[in-house]
Amino acid sequence: MNTRVQRIVFAAANACATCVLAQSIAIDNPSFELPDLSPAGFTSTAPDGWTSVGLGTVGVFYPTVPTWGYTASHGDQLAYCNGGAIEQTLTENVRPGVEYVLLVDIIHRPGFFNTYRVELLAGDTVVAIDDGRLRPASGEFAVLVLGFEALAGDAVVGQPLRIRLSGPTQANFDNVRLTTCRVDLDGDDALTVFDFLAFQNFFAAGDLRADFTGDGALDFFDFLAFQNAFDLGCG
Repeated sequence: MNTRVQRIVFAAANACATCVLAQSIAIDNPSFELPDLSPAGFTSTAPDGWTSVGLGTVGVFYPTVPTWGYTASHGDQLAYCNGGAIEQTLTENVRPGVEYVLLVDIIHRPGFFNTYRVELLAGDTVVAIDDGRLRPASGEFAVLVLGFEALAGDAVVGQPLRIRLSGPTQANFDNVRLTTCRVDLDGDDALTVFDFLAFQNFFAAGDLRADFTGDGALDFFDFLAFQNAFDLGCG
């Protein structure tokens, strides 16, 4: 990153170094560590805290490099969907003017990865969806980011938020989290200089968490969009 961009980033960071504005939304068993399995173990039922939806097989899996050639992205275990879906209804009801950002690790199981679907719902209404956009390398993962904001008077205001994960062939998911502020990139529920450092790291790594313009590419305009979002703060 050039020096001029660095100066822009750190000048803005110093302007709000102690703002506590973000909020993480509670998710039960977000990293699928329950039920607790032995290495290479798996279940054929929904993870604790999640519900199986539709036909197909779903469960928890503990992949290892010696046995399967890959590992979970966060902790030891992940969720898999084989034609079925899992979902969880949260205790958070949609509030108007609040930005909700869902992040999910999408993992490429070697030799099996096909596609996946991640949906954020408000009641029975799908408000954000990703239908297989990310293509992580074999054995690797990519972080999916979905955003949603309701305006006052929207029909979904007051409806409970729900997360649904699905896929046709060994769709693997991990580290599900939901926040009310996308610019809280380090996930500490505060907007500080460390979020700028996280943005720089994501940008340098080509991670789409730094794609603040939403155009699928990383460029100078993402720096400007991030800075503007940071200046606005989170309600």
